[in-house]
Amino acid sequence: MEIQLSERCVCSPRTGRGRVTVKCHTGSVWVTRAGDRNDYLVSAGEEVLVPRGGRMVVMALETSQFMVETGHRRWTLLPHPA
Repeated sequence: MEIQLSERCVCSPRTGRGRVTVKCHTGSVWVTRAGDRNDYLVSAGEEVLVPRGGRMVVMALETSQFMVETGHRRWTLLPHPA
């Protein structure tokens, strides 16, 4: 699924338990997943493989367009707190 977020906006895909790939086309995004000690910074032209899905949050560090590849397609868009 292709997503575009404005700077500091957040989306929270429910990705299931399989692997998830985040591919950033423009801008840069920060990716974190519940239970994972690692956070991921993905810039334009880069991609990251998150070994397991689960509760994940993606925040645009600037206006960004990115793709999340997973077998589960349910998304919730959350506003960034003021």
